[in-house]
Amino acid sequence: MPVLDLLILLLRPKGDHFPQVSMLGSIPMDISAAPKSKLLTLLRICRLDRFFVLYYSPPVGDNPGEYSLSLKAYPRSVVSHPVGYAGEAPSAIEAEDVPLRSRTILLLTGKALSPDEDQIAVFSGIVESAAKYGFRCDVKDHPNPYFRLGFASEAAPSIDPEMPSELLDDDYALVIGASSTGLLRYGNRAFSIIEMLPSLSAEETGLAKKHFDMAAPGHTLRYLESLQQLESILEELSL
Repeated sequence: MPVLDLLILLLRPKGDHFPQVSMLGSIPMDISAAPKSKLLTLLRICRLDRFFVLYYSPPVGDNPGEYSLSLKAYPRSVVSHPVGYAGEAPSAIEAEDVPLRSRTILLLTGKALSPDEDQIAVFSGIVESAAKYGFRCDVKDHPNPYFRLGFASEAAPSIDPEMPSELLDDDYALVIGASSTGLLRYGNRAFSIIEMLPSLSAEETGLAKKHFDMAAPGHTLRYLESLQQLESILEELSL
């Protein structure tokens, strides 16, 4: 949001900046390589483009690559914290620390490195497995429309995708997604399905895991390898 960033530079409010992800997976480029747009033209005319760096993000899922502008640095009035700082907050409650308060599973969906149909097939299987053990799934898609998976099921109610996952009630038995950083706040109740996506190479799976490790060093997120593994977990939770 370049306009917001410019306002912050101009007004210099006091605040804190909590980045959720790093830009290591994107390619820094000269700002002249950006596709033409009215906003970029205005930034150049006003000589404001010098405050930004341009990144190119490779294709994700069925989406083409994307260009984005990022402010080089916020004013001194804004304290920028390292990536993963917000994930260290005490809200990341471990499963064994609280009793099971809900028979609901939260699915945090969104585009990933794999084709959309691979994720949709896995999430459909998760919804079916959950129902077998008396659990219901809620679906929360990515807040950015560009990264939404669009998974829907009659057996799984949808939550407004623009609602930040941090503001949802924290009573889910499990939270499952692919590469969403929102998983990291749920401790070892959270599971990623990246090892269940057949189209991902070992290198791509490793990059996804590195993404989590850098965002929240020491996290307790776990990786599902099969629906059978999930059903074993659900069976234990049902005891």
